[in-house]
Amino acid sequence: MPEGKLVKRVEQLITEGKLYRPVDEFVERLGLHLSRTPDRELLYSLLKGMATVAKGMKGRDRKSGEQYVRSMAKEILMRDMANRDWIEENICALPRPKPVKEAKLYDREALCRDIRLKDNPEWERVVSNAAEGGQREGTVLDVSTSTSSILDSPAKQVSPGKPVSPVKPFERLGQRGARGAYPHG
Repeated sequence: MPEGKLVKRVEQLITEGKLYRPVDEFVERLGLHLSRTPDRELLYSLLKGMATVAKGMKGRDRKSGEQYVRSMAKEILMRDMANRDWIEENICALPRPKPVKEAKLYDREALCRDIRLKDNPEWERVVSNAAEGGQREGTVLDVSTSTSSILDSPAKQVSPGKPVSPVKPFERLGQRGARGAYPHG
């Protein structure tokens, strides 16, 4: 629908006291008209006129008129055709945006507590921080194991067979693949 026809049709509906249905199509077409024409005053007068028609509905149409105005205000805001203040002044009140909750900053040490200390708070505590490079508080545990004693310990016996594949863990020393490993496969 060309811009001139749209403006004439909307003006005719306003004078007849009828609503342009559906509301989202009405706002979308007026928004497209605005993008082609620098005449914002005409757009605003058409929006105000349609809102006045919807607010003036009586009887059982009153509720649908109120819903029309609320939907129209939301559509105008969503399509960024007018700012929030203009919409609230000329169309209807909008619900306030919900405030953004700030994330709580947690204490790292509070999150990493030893739950065993609840039962017996006199236990030794060792708290270390790798970023600071060592012990911070508590007692230091004495580790008397030297590297030579670790190296002198007997090595783990490795079976001389075929190594287990990480891709096919069921194939081991002549066994069948994953299908054959299960009795129902």
